[in-house]
Amino acid sequence: MRLETADRLQNGRLTTAGAAHEDAVRSRSNCRREIIQLKGTVA
Repeated sequence: MRLETADRLQNGRLTTAGAAHEDAVRSRSNCRREIIQLKGTVA
């Protein structure tokens, strides 16, 4: 029981951190795309 609960807590923390990391990566890639589009329109 204890191990199961600990695993669940760890998994919950990991998924939360993973989701936050994914959001950060997505926002970064979106910024890059916008910059590339702006460069394209300027050129």
